[in-house]
Amino acid sequence: MIQLPPRRRATAGLLVVALLGCSSGCSNDPQSITPGVDMALGGADLTTVPSPSQDCVALALPVRAWNGAGPYGKLRDTLADDFTLADQNGDWHFQERFSGCESYVFVPDSIVVSSLDASSIWQSDLDDLIARSPNNVHYFFVSRKTDPSASLQLIGDQIDAVLSALPEGSAPGAREWWRARIHLVQKNARGLGNWVGDVLNVAAGSSSVGVGFAIDRSQRLRSLGSLSDVTRQNGAQNGWPFDSNLGYAAHPPQYFNYEADRQARLDAAKATVVTAINHEMLKLTDERSVAFPDAATIKTFDTLLVDLDMNCQSNTRPEEWQISADLDPMNYNCGPWDYIVNLELQDAQDPMKYIEIARFISTYHRAGHYLADASHVLPLLAAGGARKVRYNVSVPWNQQTYDTVLNFRFSTSGAAHPTSSTFLFAGGAFDDTYNAAHATPVTVKIPATAKKVELRAIITGHGSDSPNSCGEFCNHQHEFTVGGMKFKKEYPMVGDLEGCLKQIGQGQVPNQSGTWWYGRGGWCPGMQVDPYVVDVTSAVTAGQDAAVSYRALFKDGAPPKPKSATGNIVLNSWLVIWE
Repeated sequence: MIQLPPRRRATAGLLVVALLGCSSGCSNDPQSITPGVDMALGGADLTTVPSPSQDCVALALPVRAWNGAGPYGKLRDTLADDFTLADQNGDWHFQERFSGCESYVFVPDSIVVSSLDASSIWQSDLDDLIARSPNNVHYFFVSRKTDPSASLQLIGDQIDAVLSALPEGSAPGAREWWRARIHLVQKNARGLGNWVGDVLNVAAGSSSVGVGFAIDRSQRLRSLGSLSDVTRQNGAQNGWPFDSNLGYAAHPPQYFNYEADRQARLDAAKATVVTAINHEMLKLTDERSVAFPDAATIKTFDTLLVDLDMNCQSNTRPEEWQISADLDPMNYNCGPWDYIVNLELQDAQDPMKYIEIARFISTYHRAGHYLADASHVLPLLAAGGARKVRYNVSVPWNQQTYDTVLNFRFSTSGAAHPTSSTFLFAGGAFDDTYNAAHATPVTVKIPATAKKVELRAIITGHGSDSPNSCGEFCNHQHEFTVGGMKFKKEYPMVGDLEGCLKQIGQGQVPNQSGTWWYGRGGWCPGMQVDPYVVDVTSAVTAGQDAAVSYRALFKDGAPPKPKSATGNIVLNSWLVIWE
C-alpha cells in the first residue's frame, strides 16, 4: 500500500489589507461592496491594461476569435455566453477580455476544506494556486453567502503577501500580471443576475455546497472537479480522508493548455480522419465494421493516431443534478471507476483473433479525451477497406455508458513507412512462473530494404499481490533483448504520491473524484497508455534474422516473486519494420 504522509497545509504569511474598508459612499446592500479608496490590494490601472491580443503575444500563444454564433448554455461542454461582473477594479466584460489563449476559473467560497472542517477553501493556499498556475488564466472568487465581505477578506488577506513574493513588473508571471488576473467579485453569486450566478448557485441535493467551474481556451464550460490534495490526509475514519487545496484549481488550466497544444498538433498534421463512432451512447463491448482507406492510400501513411472521446452519459438533464451533496453537477453521469478501455482489430487471417490497437484507462467521475499512437497497426491495415473493430468500453461489474466519439487519424510525417508488424509477447500472471512462460525467443526476418526497426509495447500492471503491491503499485521492469542488445522499460514513478498528477501535461485528466494522483505501474486513471517505443535499428542487420527475447523483473532486477494474489501484467508487443 502507498504510505500517506501526514496532513500538510501550505500557509501564506497573512497580511490583512484594507480590501473592503469604506471611508464613504459604501452601499448597504450586502450583495454590492465598494472597495475603499485606500485598498491595499490595489487594482490594475485600467488605462494601461494590455489588450487580450497583447497578452497572447506576450505568452507566445495564438489568439482565438470570440464565438458569437452560439448556441450558448450553462451545462458541461456548452459555449459560454458573454457576461459582465464587477471585481475590485470595476466592471469586467468577458467578451471584451476574451483572447482565446487564456482560461477563466470560478471558485466559490462554498467549497469546503474537508468533511472534518467546514471552513471555506478560500482561507489559505493562494500561494499554492499561483505556484501551480500557468500564466494564461484568470481566477474569479465569487461568494455564495448573502454577505460576501468576510469571504472576500479571506482572499484579500493573502493577496499582497503572495504577490510580494513575485518579481516586480507586468511581464507574464510577475506581480502586476497576476494582480490583473485575480478577480474578487463584488456581488454574491445570486446577486450577479447572469448565467454565471445561475451555474454557481446550482446545489447538489439539499446541500448548500456549490461547485466551481471554468471556461477553457475554446470558450467551453468545464468543471473544476475535486480539489482533494493527496498530501493532506485528514485522518477521517469514515468518508473521504483527504482535505481540499485551493491550489488544485490550477490543474484544469494546465490541462486546457495540454488540450490546446494537442489540437494544434492534430491540425498541423493534416490527417485523413476516419470517424468510426460519432456521439453514440455505448457500454460493455461494441463491435462494428469500419471503412478504412483503400490499400494504395494506406501505404502513403506512416502515422496512425487513435482519438477517443469518452464523455459522460448526459449533460442535458439538470434535474438529475439533484442527486448527492458529494457529486459535482458538471460531472454527474461520469463513470466512478478506473479500468482498462481498449480498441482491437480483427485479424485478417483468423476472425477469432483480435489485435490490440490502443489502450486507455477510464476516469473517476470525469470525462476523458485520449490520443494514442497506434502506428504499429498500419501494416495490418495494408489491404485497405472495411475491417471489424472491437471497442471494449466498460466492464460487466460496472456497466458504465459513455457518450463516445472515435476517430482514426492517418497522416504522413517522414520518408519511411511501416511495412510489417510482427507480434512478439503477451503478458500474464506476474509470479515466479512468468518468465518461464516467455522463455522462447521470437525470430523476425529483417528485409534488406529496412530503413528503421522499432520495438513497440503496450504495458500496464494491475492487481496487487501481497506484500509487493504488484503489478499496480510496483516498479515491474520489462527487458527486451534484440539482436543481443538489451532495452528495458520500467516505472520509477511508482511510489510517488503525485506520480500521475505530474502527467497532466501529457494528457492526465486532473481533479478526478478518486485516487487519481498515485504513480502506478504503467498507467494513470483518465489517461491513454502511451506505448513503449524504442528504435532498435542498430541492434539488427538488414537482410538477416533478428532474435527477440523478453523477461520481466521485479524491484532491483530480481525475478518476479511467487504469486499470492491477483497481480498481473497486461502486455502486447511488436517488432515493426519501416521501409
